Amino acid sequence: MRLNELALLLPITLLGCGDDMAATGGGGAGGGGGQAQTSTSTQTGGGCEALGCEVGSFCFEGACRPCDPTIGSVSDATLDDADSDGQTRAYFLHVPERYACEIPAAVLVDFHGTATGPRPEEAYQQDALLALSETENVIVVRPRSLSSREGGFEVFRWDQNPGDLGRNTEYARRLVHHLQTRFRIDPVRVYASGFSSGANMTAQFFANQNRGLFHGLAPIAGGIWGGGSTIGTFDDPPRAYFATGYRDYLYPSLRELAERLESASFPAERAFVRELDTGHELYDWQFQELFAWLDRGERPADGPGAPLPPWQLETESAMGAVLTLERGAGEVWATTAAGEVFTRSATGDWSIEFTDDETAWVGACEAPNGNRYVTAEGKLLRDTGAGFTPMPTLPELGNQAFGFTYGNGLACGPGAEVQIGGYWSALSSADAGTTFTDLVADAGGYEA
Repeated sequence: MRLNELALLLPITLLGCGDDMAATGGGGAGGGGGQAQTSTSTQTGGGCEALGCEVGSFCFEGACRPCDPTIGSVSDATLDDADSDGQTRAYFLHVPERYACEIPAAVLVDFHGTATGPRPEEAYQQDALLALSETENVIVVRPRSLSSREGGFEVFRWDQNPGDLGRNTEYARRLVHHLQTRFRIDPVRVYASGFSSGANMTAQFFANQNRGLFHGLAPIAGGIWGGGSTIGTFDDPPRAYFATGYRDYLYPSLRELAERLESASFPAERAFVRELDTGHELYDWQFQELFAWLDRGERPADGPGAPLPPWQLETESAMGAVLTLERGAGEVWATTAAGEVFTRSATGDWSIEFTDDETAWVGACEAPNGNRYVTAEGKLLRDTGAGFTPMPTLPELGNQAFGFTYGNGLACGPGAEVQIGGYWSALSSADAGTTFTDLVADAGGYEA
């Protein structure tokens, strides 16, 4: 699937914001719901029926277990992990104040993004995750990835070393099982989310061999790469929440995940795609939104509907989400997330001038002389009067990160001047984007 053609795979997601009509609760195919609909398999299955565990305990895998009294946050918790060369693995745990052993709890496993420092698992939006835990009464856990020395730092990333993705999927299984021996957990309300490198880690659980552990998956600011995971047809598809900005340098990895899910016939009604015209970022509100979807199938309310005067709706065509809008010499033109460039006539009709369905065009400008430019990722379109023409891949003259300048914005100057801003590098051209020089923007020790 091409993610900028999500309407083909996810028409419910893009055209309506109402609740999932297939199920209204929980993360399993039939829904696990809130506390009123929780599964009791941890108390009645596996030989638990005849045990009759005492107050203050619960049954799991045919044995009565004492309720763990932990409430609040625990940093640097550890688990011996035989699947990671016998290493002791660390994680962060938060048990909400309202957790009670008498009621099976939900669990959200959140995989951190690439980080350094002594506690990489606490590096991103920790306060927002704790707020979610208390608001939704859900146990949250943040495992710590493996690491290696890189550029003088110890870098923690889920695929930092060869074979890490496989080791870490097994670690996640062992960690969830470990929590199930300590806390009374509803097995159909166990979910996973992850940011950046953690998005790739989360996406590994779409694969055939990794299913069954999580009943909802939320890759944030990323998709899937590496690992050789095979995504086949789903018998019991999890709910999935996707949120990667069109300006994010990991947007292509979400496109890759979307194409693989389309090939696996992932059902549209199980997916919620949060469109974002943003870069590589994790926002505090995303935890509340993703959990409401994964746990209960809840989406935000529909938009405001008809525009208020003096605004009026000009078109309801099949245009993709509009990402740029430019006033030119006597006309208005726009670019979209579906790779389109549209121009508006004097009568208000929009016509398509160019399309590239692999690209969400996020930057555009028009020079005083009428030259027009469009950019995204490593691409540049130029129109000097004869229509838009793809230019050669943008060179990366500053920091080397992608092999090309990941263009996110454009600025047109007088004559043939144009400048392009990207991730960790930028370009300047005095000949209408034919050749470039490095545009340095010091941001306190690194190039912006």
